[in-house]
Amino acid sequence: MIRCLSYSQGEIVSISPNTITEKINNKNLLWVDLENPTDSEIKILSDVFKFHPLTIEDCLHRKQRSKVENYKDYYFIVMNVFKGRKLEEEFRISEIFLFVSQNYIVTVHWGNMEVVNTVHEKAKSAANIFERGIDFLLYNLADEIIDDYFPIVDEVGNKIDEIEAEIFEKESKEIQSKIFLLKKNMLKLRKIITAQREVLNTLLRHDFVIIKEENKLYFMDVYDHIMRLFDFIDTYYDLLTGTLDLYMSYISNRMNGVMKTLTIIATIIMPLTLITGIYGMNFKNMPELNTEYGYFVTLAVMGIIAFAEILYFKRKGWW
Repeated sequence: MIRCLSYSQGEIVSISPNTITEKINNKNLLWVDLENPTDSEIKILSDVFKFHPLTIEDCLHRKQRSKVENYKDYYFIVMNVFKGRKLEEEFRISEIFLFVSQNYIVTVHWGNMEVVNTVHEKAKSAANIFERGIDFLLYNLADEIIDDYFPIVDEVGNKIDEIEAEIFEKESKEIQSKIFLLKKNMLKLRKIITAQREVLNTLLRHDFVIIKEENKLYFMDVYDHIMRLFDFIDTYYDLLTGTLDLYMSYISNRMNGVMKTLTIIATIIMPLTLITGIYGMNFKNMPELNTEYGYFVTLAVMGIIAFAEILYFKRKGWW
């Protein structure tokens, strides 16, 4: 699917892909968005815009890290867009490929992206986005992409609180796997945000001619959002590490309690086993074996010993 917006003399119109070349020649400002492009649609990148084959190859192969590459007439930018919304599974990340020039921006992405749809609706209804230039449209896309990470990071914070409460409410083997999954996702997010930060650093350099001086403040705002994400991710990763330590300590304490109980039981049984062992040796000259009430007396003695041991352990606070 191809969506094309053209801006000229304060008017924004949706145009047919067949008129892209005409609009470029007329110096109109353009945004061409390719969503799940077919083989014929992808040819626009080479036939109309004359983009370098390596950049087109990146769009087709995907799985790219965020980056900025400088070509003769345009910049090629890759940014990662968050797609997964479930904390119970590994986060899914997709790429958006941007070709940015003074007069146009071309976006290529696979799958429907809410962040692109949001900016597209804003650009159609608000002429001031195009009036400020293509770099301001690029800012809106970057800002929407980065801000889309905040809700899931906030959910991670709430999930950590739930896990900490769950540790003391019930013992579950799933808790450890939940913590490990969240830590893995936090590391993945940190890696992605690190690459996004480098993209913003490049955009803010003085030799990046596409960004006008009056619009750099907006990109600085996006950079600040990235640094806030860094703080959140690092904080939550440390909290997850602490939560895992808490869980392991809780399991260790539970195990110590079980071992303590078993040790006390073994200690109580030990003298009883000694008595039964002595009278189980089957010597002929054991006078107690022939007494009329020897069996019951022995049981009574064993019961008194066990009761005395239990009483002693209770007084010492060991049980």
